[in-house]
Amino acid sequence: TTEIYTLSLHDALPIFKIKSLYDAWAFLDLINFHGGTRNFDECHFQFMLCLQAPQLHQDGLLVGELYDKWYEVTNGEFTTPPPGRLLKFPRGHYKSTLVIGWVLQRIYRNPNITLLYATNVRELSQGFIRELRSYFEDEQLQETVWNSRPHIQGPLIPVLDAASRRTQHTEAQDKKVVWSINQLQMNRSAKRKEPTVTSTSVMSTSTGNHYDIIICDDIVDKTNSQTEAKIKGVKRWAADIASVVTRTPKFHDVGVLPDGTAFTEVTVGERIVTGTHYHPNDYYVFLQQNRLNLKYALLDRNIYANNVDSTEGYMWKGFTAEMEEELRAELAEEPGVFEAQYLNFVNNPALQILSTSLVQYVPETALLEGLSSEGVVFTNPFTEIGRASCRERV
Repeated sequence: TTEIYTLSLHDALPIFKIKSLYDAWAFLDLINFHGGTRNFDECHFQFMLCLQAPQLHQDGLLVGELYDKWYEVTNGEFTTPPPGRLLKFPRGHYKSTLVIGWVLQRIYRNPNITLLYATNVRELSQGFIRELRSYFEDEQLQETVWNSRPHIQGPLIPVLDAASRRTQHTEAQDKKVVWSINQLQMNRSAKRKEPTVTSTSVMSTSTGNHYDIIICDDIVDKTNSQTEAKIKGVKRWAADIASVVTRTPKFHDVGVLPDGTAFTEVTVGERIVTGTHYHPNDYYVFLQQNRLNLKYALLDRNIYANNVDSTEGYMWKGFTAEMEEELRAELAEEPGVFEAQYLNFVNNPALQILSTSLVQYVPETALLEGLSSEGVVFTNPFTEIGRASCRERV
């Protein structure tokens, strides 16, 4: 839709590599991420635009139509991109996939950053690291991308030791460098105690370190939102995680472009939260209600193109009415779950422990009419058998 998003690999590769420093979509084509941009749609462009907005603004590229689109999809609540992003996107619409692509581009752009990635369970956080590694350790990408960046000389990833694949600490030849299923440390000019990427999961401790970027990806799930106590536990944990991001501006001397221009970056405590609802009082509801004070730009999309119903089709052209019908049928035994997961609708009576629609107020005089030495007898309108109401004693 704008020049920054209409790049082509027909450009000379060195020029395309420079463009990939600024444009996440150019970068995804550069590494053929999930088949490249041809496998993504307008809704994914909006998601990535919200992810990338602070960098585009810093680079002077969030202007014109691109700025107008960002302002529109975030409801015009901020005039410049804030450090926080709350990205509510339907289940199965490539949230985590796009986050991985964006992380790869951020590291290509600036390997001196430190990033904490959190999700609901350890297995999924390790899956995030595994996918990153599949790209970083690809020999062809090492030759054409990671080890031939336009602004930094030398290899991006450390030399790995095949004999160390079974060790817990590191698989790098240099044992002072961390390369494992939980953490990755790039070759970098900055001296920092934190690895480049650290993964964690809900309720794990992450205090003691400090990060430039924190990503909470699908941290709310069915299990940790079953009770109010568990919901409060997730909120307390998320608040603790948010406290380890470096909120003061941090200047990064990254490298030098071929024309001699210094390539620099400033990070300011970026927090990214993505997910879908499981409960009317979950962490995403809290963030949405407090987004202006907490400085979170909100992207709130459901499966429909018009965000209301299917009369204008679906947000993702790959999604169909048949898919919606199948999903509704599969989740029919779990009232309210389809609405929460695919429509971002959590004020649904079916999700409430005590629905206000099931409350009937009885005047005191009516109750006292049934008063006797045995208690109060009254008609319960919700336990009707045929036309006769049952009588309850309290």
